[in-house]
Amino acid sequence: MRYGLAAKSVAVLAVASLVLGACGSTKAKPSVASTSLASAVQRVRNLHYDWLISAGALSRLSAAGLPHALLEAYFNKPSTILIGASRPDPLALKASLAVDFTSAKGLISTLSNHRVPADAKYLVLDIEAWPLTPSDEQHQPIQAAQQAQQAAQAAGKTLIFTPGTDLVKVLLGHPVHRRALVSSYDGLIATPGAHVADILEVQSQGTEATPLSATFAESALKAARAARSFEPVLIGLSTNPDGRTVTPADLMALVRSVPDATGFWLNVPQAGRACPHCGQAQPQVGVAFLEQLAGLTPPPSPSPVVQPSGLLGSDGELLAAEGQPADWVLAYAHFQQVVGAPGAAKIMAGGQIFEPLSPRQDPSKLLPVVGTLVVHSEAALSQAISQGSVPPDIKAVLYDNERFPDTPSNEQANPAHYYDLVAEIAAAHRWVSICDFIEPDRLPAGSRNPAAEVPPCSVVGLNTVQQSERDPASYQAVVAKDVSIVHAVDPTKPVLAGLSSNPAGGPLSPSELTADIERTHSLVAGYWLNVPAPGVGCPKCASPDPQLMVAALQALAPQAR
Repeated sequence: MRYGLAAKSVAVLAVASLVLGACGSTKAKPSVASTSLASAVQRVRNLHYDWLISAGALSRLSAAGLPHALLEAYFNKPSTILIGASRPDPLALKASLAVDFTSAKGLISTLSNHRVPADAKYLVLDIEAWPLTPSDEQHQPIQAAQQAQQAAQAAGKTLIFTPGTDLVKVLLGHPVHRRALVSSYDGLIATPGAHVADILEVQSQGTEATPLSATFAESALKAARAARSFEPVLIGLSTNPDGRTVTPADLMALVRSVPDATGFWLNVPQAGRACPHCGQAQPQVGVAFLEQLAGLTPPPSPSPVVQPSGLLGSDGELLAAEGQPADWVLAYAHFQQVVGAPGAAKIMAGGQIFEPLSPRQDPSKLLPVVGTLVVHSEAALSQAISQGSVPPDIKAVLYDNERFPDTPSNEQANPAHYYDLVAEIAAAHRWVSICDFIEPDRLPAGSRNPAAEVPPCSVVGLNTVQQSERDPASYQAVVAKDVSIVHAVDPTKPVLAGLSSNPAGGPLSPSELTADIERTHSLVAGYWLNVPAPGVGCPKCASPDPQLMVAALQALAPQAR
């Protein structure tokens, strides 16, 4: 098991009678402290949470000083699922036993050879993007889980599916950062996973003490319950996710973000094959967390999420919203000139780079890129798919619906409808979809509201803000306004601000472009870099000069030139 964002997370307990019994119970809110061990024990019993935990973690908690009475109250009950014990554990004699696997093939083979102990009621299937899971199962985790569930059901066992969040990268074919992880995980893993397993475990502990802590687990829980309303759900917790230092309050914050969870998978990992970066186990963090949850000690405020406050990260990359590396859109035509300039690659490294390509262009090699298909009409996209002319390197589609001849008049007149269609097509092909924010004047008078202005695509671009670039203060104000509208509708939606070296009216100076970035980098997920030439899309544009964009990027870190 890994314990970063690609590690254990929210567990969705299935239709096992032991777990369902607890699902309807009323949970006490973990907030009020008590001074009595006896009252703390009673409080734990009133919480009615179910637990998934390994025998090793249980032993570490006991050795680290968790009062035996609390350990019993938490874990010595049939609804606790204990991994890795071949026989009842003296620390939790009543717990139900489970055997864990990192591949469906291994699970099915072990069952067919009758090597699963008869008293092990649960089988844990831990598929992640790691050497322990076969590549074909990483690319088809839902199908693998379905096969494992069928074998488990035939053997009278209950399947717990614990897919890693790093599977999103495998399924999409490119990394996913920050907010995009939430919607991608929900759609690709949580929703279908709830349908194919008796119990789904969503790996959320890697979000502890990060900006995603308040949203990732809650969103995955809702997605699973939307797929199957009766689905019990467990949330993944870790005392040292992927070796990071977290506090008991960070675990408490994650617990508080999911008041409707059925329970939790508490991990107390130590470095090994499953988690090479975990380092020394930190059971004392788990002990303090469990004591706080029981009210035995007052729960302190969670530690503040520390985000880099500067313009650049430790490796010289531009930092965007939430202190994450900026994402970019940069077309093939100017990619070599911009990214190949001294220092520019370092500024743009770390985030996703969407590179619009034509059918005859191969993705650039200077930095990892997401091959992107640019279309000006939904009809053209549908035709390219039907004719099989979409290049195999394409992992994203950018739908540029504008008031120009390349976009059919019917699509210009109803952009919201066609954005919906493009987003559906992209989702069906597991592509990232990038669409423009819909300006109010492009909507019918009676439909001009924030919900209509925000397209359902994976990423929202702000193209019209480019007309404000000459005044960085105005640019900042327009970007801030549009981002607030987008995030009022969907707080998880990444927003890329348009930045042109050559907007209508003539070229900008590098200092103006640099100031625009400095004023807005913490508001957006990144930038859509445009180096336009005069033509149908920009009849008033001057000749393109990519060196303006190069100079603007280099000015962010002069020493990198």
